[in-house]
Amino acid sequence: MENNPKSTISSTAIVSSGNSLEKSTPGNGDCTNSAAAISPETLALIEQALSPETLRAYRADVDRFNLWRLESGFRELSSEVVADWVASQHSAGYKISSITRGLSALKCLYPWTGEATRDPIVRLALKGARRGQIDRQVAKARPVTPDELERMCDVWPQTTTIGLRNRAILRLGWLCAARISELLSLHVSDLEWTAEGVAVLIRRSKTDKDGIGALIGVPQCEWLGEVRAWWERSKWLQQTFDAILFPRFRRGPDQIQASIVARRKLSARAARDMVYLSATRAGLADVSPHSLRSGLITFAASIGVPERLLAAHSRHASIKVLRGYIHRGSIWKDNALDLVVRRLDG
Repeated sequence: MENNPKSTISSTAIVSSGNSLEKSTPGNGDCTNSAAAISPETLALIEQALSPETLRAYRADVDRFNLWRLESGFRELSSEVVADWVASQHSAGYKISSITRGLSALKCLYPWTGEATRDPIVRLALKGARRGQIDRQVAKARPVTPDELERMCDVWPQTTTIGLRNRAILRLGWLCAARISELLSLHVSDLEWTAEGVAVLIRRSKTDKDGIGALIGVPQCEWLGEVRAWWERSKWLQQTFDAILFPRFRRGPDQIQASIVARRKLSARAARDMVYLSATRAGLADVSPHSLRSGLITFAASIGVPERLLAAHSRHASIKVLRGYIHRGSIWKDNALDLVVRRLDG
């Protein structure tokens, strides 16, 4: 496909380099144009606007796009080239969410490409890719029931530091309907214990990019006993200002660690591996960290918790997404076929 001169957009590219974004120089195969100038201050603000996980994903998407463009022989960026990339990603089996994220990465890290990514040909190609994936089942996290959560927690002994920490992660993740990133960002000071239960401050989340924060309450229950026990031990292990609630430990899981030092927070990969291991040892399949969040919402919906209360607790920005959980949890409640089945059985 030949590039259309009217739709060609070439400019100085932002490429990934270390922990910061840098402008590339003309002639290196990226979207280049010496006329474009972005100050280091602007680049720093672009970095600051994105979470580390999002920035890492965007860099990978841009690198994949640039590699494809160089292998395809396209030197300049145009709407036709972007549409061809959408088609190539669809043919390669990438999910529509990955392709859409790649376009978002281009618009964010190459701000001057907004016109090309919004071109009708790109939008039509994306629409075609989306319709082509209608028959593909959307993978959703299987909700973990309270009984299954008990089995996952029983995998870890309460007599060890790591065991108590992992049980607290599982319990609090389910009770707070928390994303794994929200859990790992908690500090000891973010939990305020009262006679009614515990107030948990979620400092920043996927739907709270500006860090306004959200305060949620978990009423007093038996599960909170393990969370409180870990909170006390975490404070004792890390007698430092504003210590991380769920730190990482390098020693073996059967050894109680009593050194009083400041620690780094548990990584997202380690937390995910812990959840997978807990589910495997408990004999459960298709469980992911998001299953904790899905489990609470689905269970609450099945016992009739109102939508507005669920939305406030789960901090969903999209009611449509929340209703998907509610529908899944209430398919057996007030079922339209209930009377039909009874009549057939009669």
